[in-house]
Amino acid sequence: MPYNPNAVWGSRSPQSPEPSESPSTPGEPAAQEPLGSFAPQEQHPPSFFKRHSVAIFAITLIVLVGFAGLVFYLLLPPSAPNIAIAFTNPGAIVIGEPFPLTVTVSNQSKSSIENAQLTVTLPAGLSFVASGTTPSQRALMIPLGTLNSETSEPPEDIQVVATGDAGTAQTVTALLTYGTPATADTQFASNAATSFAIGSQTALSLNYSAPSSIFSGQNFDLAVNYANNTGQTMNGVELVMQYPPAYHYASASGSAPTDPADTTWDLGTLGPNATGTLVITGNIVGPTQAQYQITGSIGASWSSQNYPSFSAPANFAITPSPLSFAVTLNGSSSYIATAGDSLNYTLTYTNNSPVAFQTANITATLTGRMFDLGSLQTKGSFDSRNDTITWYAANTPALASIAPGQSGSVNFSIQTLSSYPIRQIANRNYTLAVAAEIQSPTVPPNTQGSSTISVASLSTKVGGEISLAADGYAKETDIRSFGNTGPYPPKVDQPTTYTIHWDITNYSTDMKDVTVSAYLQSGTTFTGLATSTVPSSTFTVNAGTGLVTWTIPLVPATTGVISPAARAVFQVSNTPAVNQVGQPVTLLGQSSLAATDAFTGQSMQSTANAITTQLPNDPSIGGQNGSVVQ
Repeated sequence: MPYNPNAVWGSRSPQSPEPSESPSTPGEPAAQEPLGSFAPQEQHPPSFFKRHSVAIFAITLIVLVGFAGLVFYLLLPPSAPNIAIAFTNPGAIVIGEPFPLTVTVSNQSKSSIENAQLTVTLPAGLSFVASGTTPSQRALMIPLGTLNSETSEPPEDIQVVATGDAGTAQTVTALLTYGTPATADTQFASNAATSFAIGSQTALSLNYSAPSSIFSGQNFDLAVNYANNTGQTMNGVELVMQYPPAYHYASASGSAPTDPADTTWDLGTLGPNATGTLVITGNIVGPTQAQYQITGSIGASWSSQNYPSFSAPANFAITPSPLSFAVTLNGSSSYIATAGDSLNYTLTYTNNSPVAFQTANITATLTGRMFDLGSLQTKGSFDSRNDTITWYAANTPALASIAPGQSGSVNFSIQTLSSYPIRQIANRNYTLAVAAEIQSPTVPPNTQGSSTISVASLSTKVGGEISLAADGYAKETDIRSFGNTGPYPPKVDQPTTYTIHWDITNYSTDMKDVTVSAYLQSGTTFTGLATSTVPSSTFTVNAGTGLVTWTIPLVPATTGVISPAARAVFQVSNTPAVNQVGQPVTLLGQSSLAATDAFTGQSMQSTANAITTQLPNDPSIGGQNGSVVQ
């Protein structure tokens, strides 16, 4: 059947009858449809895109989603392989005895890993025991290389020793870094941690046999009893003693110390459950009732390094010596000296033993920049090379023999410098020290040592000094905004303004709670102008009483010596009366300073004269005497 466009897209329904064809008569025009009736046009089939638009849309959407998925896949970081790190429980840990820390790395993924490196980190209470490591090393790196898929690396047995306190919890961490063949340079990391407690047992231990009370300067024995508490041999056992500065080593039984400070002993090899004893002899020189401590530490060597296993202290107290000794200054043990002071030192001794001390001698060493050593007076022998005075039987016969119960004394006098040796800001808080010692070769029964020694010392603070100066000026030059006005010499019934300066100089110690005050005199008023070089200070005037007050929380040492003086400047006005003609007028009464010495705690005072219209320190008055004129 020939294609009929009207069969589907035409304006007539399929059921409409076909119009009859009327052949036109030759010479007659063709029939025309009436106006307004539908005139069918030639129709074309729809485009391919219209007929398949839904399919095209679906295909385009699928392509876009696929492309986005590909981009996301390409940009997505590669997933890390499945790696497991496990620790083996080390069991009971003995301090000072190495134990294996076992770490296992497993590759549970389908691909191998490359360039694997395991880093194990220890807390401060554990140390590695391996060649090339040190007791203070906290991290150990172990290269593992390639680890195939679904395999485990042979366990790493790392030797570790506990050096921390018993009963403490210790946490060990492991970090594995690696890559895979498929990820090129991309690095991955896996980590794990485990915790365990250090036990209470120590591989080595020690205790002491020693007196708890000792005499100053007399030798005593300190027996160090040490033991191996394990079933294995300990090699390179080392004992280290820590002495207080007052301790003096004399000797030791068995072997000598291995270091110049006489603090370290090589005890060699100690068999399973073996014990030993080292006796150390020495003395402590100190004042009565002073407390001292000696601490010992013992450890064994592993991989050429010594690891401490146990430490313990031994405590001692100085008991009254058979030959007691004391130092006083001007009859006191708490005297506070001043510049230009006279000092009288007394050194008193007493024999508390049942035997006489023969050929005793006394020494006193002076330390302090404020000592005027040229003023020293004593019967002892003075060595100015070390500033030491010595008394012995030749210059003090009483020291030839000191009978049981007998007391005696030696003394010396000396001056302090009249001024402080201040050259820089650090020159402050001066002290005077005397370190004294009495010694006799006589040793009371049942005591050790080759001589009897007793020591005493006295440290004395030197108080500071603070001074106040007060001046008046008719012409103010420092504070130009305080322009003074009015006649000078002052005239009757005419006001004249003046500026008052308060200057504080402080020497060797800080001064706190400083207060300066004075009263305005009759006819003098405060103009309201005041300033200070100390920002933290306050300035007040009581209008009712005329009391002027300047308060400063702290004036540092050397103010006015190394640095400028602390200054307050204020302005006053005075109008003279007719009955004051021919005489100067008092503007401000006596100024008073009160402070507390921050070094000694003493109360300090200083004063300055009243200020009159004479103004002796004002260069602008040209020799005029400041008397009131008519």
